[in-house]
Amino acid sequence: MSNTENVDDVYLEQLKVARSRPAVQKARLAVLRSNNPTIMIFAFEGVDDNQIYYHWIKSLEPDILYEPFICGNKSQVLQLMELLNRDLTGLGRNIYYFVDRDFDADAATMGSVALFVTDAYSVENYIVNSSVLADILRVELCCHGSPALRQRVVGLFENVYSSFLSSTRNINLRLFISSRCGIRRIDNLPERINQIATVGLDDVLPIETDVKELVRLEREPLIEEMERLERDFKLLCPELHYRGKFALLFFIRWLGLLLRDRKSDRSQYFEELPRDGSVAQGGFSLSLLAPKSNPPQGLHDFLRQCVA
Repeated sequence: MSNTENVDDVYLEQLKVARSRPAVQKARLAVLRSNNPTIMIFAFEGVDDNQIYYHWIKSLEPDILYEPFICGNKSQVLQLMELLNRDLTGLGRNIYYFVDRDFDADAATMGSVALFVTDAYSVENYIVNSSVLADILRVELCCHGSPALRQRVVGLFENVYSSFLSSTRNINLRLFISSRCGIRRIDNLPERINQIATVGLDDVLPIETDVKELVRLEREPLIEEMERLERDFKLLCPELHYRGKFALLFFIRWLGLLLRDRKSDRSQYFEELPRDGSVAQGGFSLSLLAPKSNPPQGLHDFLRQCVA
């Protein structure tokens, strides 16, 4: 790589950091407000959150008018909220904030009536479940009129998903410990399913990579930290409280394998059904999955409060 390319990379990184600063976020918000002073604003962590919440809000309170404001991540949402809470100009009026619980110990006590925190780890956890799969089987995979078959496939999913959660337990444990101890990660987390597990239609196998390589930390947790926090970790519900983005990676991969089997002339699970040309042809995106999911507990009450 040339020196010019190195300089360009550093410059781009500096731009990204600058855009995420609370003061810059506040300036963006002021511009948005200047165009529409009275519009309700919902501040989200990222683009995916905006897309998922759109479907939930549409189903719960379809008449709400709001402008989404994407902050970039959870920390930036909370920093913006804190900054606007100190603002004396009224810029923070009629703004509401939405963040994931993650592994934060104090997420439920952040103490703002303008802040909604998921009861699960993240918004993705609400998408990966048997209810969403059942809807996909009825519609996209054309298993209408075959409830017994659908139930068999749902049972298969539950077993394979359980295997996935077991396979990724140590990754989630390390993330849990690092979050509760305030240990900074020094690299990005895996973004591809084959980096964390090998997913098959019938089972999931863990990968052989050391968890310390998958989740790199600036220091290793102390023995006493690990022992104390592992007891707390055991109290979590894996489906709800393990990292949702990992779960969604698994679900999309597994649904792709299921779709392939549904369309196969030698189908393993759909042999009793005809090959139907109307079976879904594409993949399974958030825009398809999110409308099938149930919103988080408490979201409807929060939205009602927003418009009260």
